[in-house]
Amino acid sequence: MIKKFLILVGLIATTSAFAQAEKFSGLSVGLNTGFSTNSTVVSSETITLGSNSTPLNFDSTYSFMISPSSTLGVGLTYDLSNTVLYKGTSGDGIIGATSWKLKNHYSINFEPGYVIRDDSLAYAKVAYHSGKSSVLTVNKNTSGWGYGFGAKFNVDKNLYLKIEAQYVIYDSFAYSSSNNISHKSTLGTIGIGYKF
Repeated sequence: MIKKFLILVGLIATTSAFAQAEKFSGLSVGLNTGFSTNSTVVSSETITLGSNSTPLNFDSTYSFMISPSSTLGVGLTYDLSNTVLYKGTSGDGIIGATSWKLKNHYSINFEPGYVIRDDSLAYAKVAYHSGKSSVLTVNKNTSGWGYGFGAKFNVDKNLYLKIEAQYVIYDSFAYSSSNNISHKSTLGTIGIGYKF
């Protein structure tokens, strides 16, 4: 009798745990904003340039339930605005009196997650980033990797809130015959999403 009771309790607990993870699995879309702190290293100038920016991006993620309490999300994020990497002033050498921007920026994301409460999921993030580094009339492709963490909080069956932090390191690239450039960004975002 006790053995049957324990099996029944185990089945109920497993079903309940799966119901929790299922709340975060499937397709979702979201809109995010926040802040980013950016730095650009110009090799020939031996200087580091910096600026803050306000990101606005759209993301779409499909999350798979891989255990009763964990998920794996795979998704895409696309910036709806340019990232200002540097606001130039006169006398800045290679930059001149102009701005350096990251255009057409997107990332492909991998998000292993863990259900911490019935309505809350914590996740780690690894992301491949790509965009165009642009100053004056010169545009150069750049890419790199981001690492971070975040959390989702269900408001109801379909709506959720999301917070996230990420650090992105872009590969160094040749901007001209005498200059190598590299960018770094620290991102903090908050967003709202809809799960289908």
